[in-house]
This record gives sequence, structure tokens and C-alpha cells, in this order.
Amino acid sequence: MQAAIEPDAFASVHTLIVEQWQPEAKARCVVDLHEVSYLGSILLGLLINIRTRVRSTGGTVVLCGLPTRLLHVVRTASLDRLFDLYPTRTEAMKSF
Repeated sequence: MQAAIEPDAFASVHTLIVEQWQPEAKARCVVDLHEVSYLGSILLGLLINIRTRVRSTGGTVVLCGLPTRLLHVVRTASLDRLFDLYPTRTEAMKSF
């Protein structure tokens, strides 16, 4: 089953993460995308905003679990230059 996120719901999540979330100094964040079936510009922008927020504290964000099709999208958008990519959450956690 695939579910779409309503624009208003996404705006709330984006506001919560970008404007209200205060990551700890040198936070290490793993974003597991194994259940994501579509990676559009809105989600790409959110990932970049999360990275910016975490890096401002000296932290790191890594991505994991990308299905092959979405891995291609990430590489096409050159996001593999911004994020380290791991096939599984376990491998991503070990990277720290």
C-alpha cells in the first residue's frame, strides 16, 4: 500500500524539523528511507534542510535503505556528494 502525504501535513513536519527541532551538538543522524517509494523535490529539500540544521552543530547526517530506483535519483541529483549512503540502517549506525 502506498500513501501520499497531504501538503498541509508535510508543511507541519517541515516546520517542526526546520524551525523547531534543535539537534544536539555533534548529532549523528541516520535517515532510513527503505519505505520511501517516491523522492521528489520536496523531500529532497527537506533532507538538505535536515543536513544543514545538523551540520550547523557539527553533526553528521547519513542516508540508508534507499531502493535501487531512489538511489539513482539521489545520485542524479548529486546528493551522494552531500550524504554518505549505506544499504542498511545497521551499516549506517556502524559508520559513526
